[in-house]
Amino acid sequence: MRSAPLLFALVVLTWGCRIEKRVVETSYDESRPLLFEWNDSIERGEINQLRSYGQATRSLVPDRKTALAGYGGLGRRLFPPRLYQSDDATVFCRPFESIDSETRIKISLFSGTGNSDAEDSVYIFVNLDLVAVTQDVTQWLMNAARKELPQEVVLNQANFQVLATHTHAGPSGLSLSPVWGSFACDSVQNDYRAAIEQRFRAAVKEAWEGRKAVDHIRFNRLQVQGWNQTRIGGVPVSTETLLLQPSLASGSSLGCLFSFPVHSTFFGPTDLALSRDLAGYLEDGLRNSLGATDCYFMNGSSGNASSRMLGKAPTEYGEAVAADISSQLSSGFAEQHTITTLKYSSVPIELPRPRVNLEACNIEFLKPLVRTPLIDEIPRTSKVSLLQMGDQALAFISGELVSNAGDQMRDAILAAEPELKAVSFLTTANDYMGYILRNEEYAGTSLEACSSLFGVNHLDVVQAGLLRMVE
Repeated sequence: MRSAPLLFALVVLTWGCRIEKRVVETSYDESRPLLFEWNDSIERGEINQLRSYGQATRSLVPDRKTALAGYGGLGRRLFPPRLYQSDDATVFCRPFESIDSETRIKISLFSGTGNSDAEDSVYIFVNLDLVAVTQDVTQWLMNAARKELPQEVVLNQANFQVLATHTHAGPSGLSLSPVWGSFACDSVQNDYRAAIEQRFRAAVKEAWEGRKAVDHIRFNRLQVQGWNQTRIGGVPVSTETLLLQPSLASGSSLGCLFSFPVHSTFFGPTDLALSRDLAGYLEDGLRNSLGATDCYFMNGSSGNASSRMLGKAPTEYGEAVAADISSQLSSGFAEQHTITTLKYSSVPIELPRPRVNLEACNIEFLKPLVRTPLIDEIPRTSKVSLLQMGDQALAFISGELVSNAGDQMRDAILAAEPELKAVSFLTTANDYMGYILRNEEYAGTSLEACSSLFGVNHLDVVQAGLLRMVE
């Protein structure tokens, strides 16, 4: 009997994918590409001297209720499928019923001199309160940002990074991907997508025009322990926490970006409230603790990391983690670096053939029944990016990275590039490739192995892409 819900879920996903695929195909045109442009070359650039920084936010809340993207399980599904919005699309997923906190678009724009003193180079972080972004969303937002920047400013896959906070209580409606629409309840809503483009462009314009002179980025690396816990037995959780603060020569900061390795999910599948979830409470807690104008959350190696709430409400949790970070900063426990130059690169990667790891799900007996269009429609290409800041580096990974898989890649990168002293990972960035784990964990039984998409060689392909940029 335990197999009945799983079989039912597979049927729902199978037909959902077919319907969503048909909807996308009927509205598709070349101005809305589904995939990154593929050329197999490394894109590179640099900011030789950091000069200025601008930031801006806009609301990501839909004007009308959309489905909550994230938990694609039956608790969020409508059955039978039905129309609940004005768009001509059949949907499977329940709309949100209330708003816990405002989901946001967050822009951080660094600029400075490029290869010549007269040249402006930029590096842009886009942080979105979404469960994930797909390739088409990243490409679409980059094209929109270009419209608000001077023509001489070059934007490409290397200096434009879109990161999702991975809230499972965020809105749907931006992705064109038929697979993502079925898998995560994130079906495109054209009117919402058009509204978000306008808000996004306004935020980019504000960040560019409102830039303020900065002297450096204060980059802190610290270990924040006790607030997350592993979901895979025998695999320790990462505790690495990063804080980037664009700063004046006096030391005063103009903002903060920070990463913490945790699934930012307090709200469950049956909670139908739109929310930034734990990422938002962490942002609020750190902003208040540091006295910053705003703070933007990024995911670390959180593939096997759940929150350790210790009986605390989300607000209390955010305040407690922020207090721990602030205490370490004021006590001098954080490893601190002064950054004035940025070297950035990006490379496309070709992924292994997708497969459903039914062995890890303990439902291998269903293998003869699982031949869905979901597998054939999963993109086989993606990208990885690297940001080098002196002897420190940030690697942008398009998936949920298990901590020891990150450790393996870090060791390989540091061995290949002796000038680097440390490599950190920012995840759910630019695309979604599922869970990324070592072969040993892939062969085990866990949610992460069950939710992986690209087989035993997935980690090797991601690592090879990163190594191409440093060798």
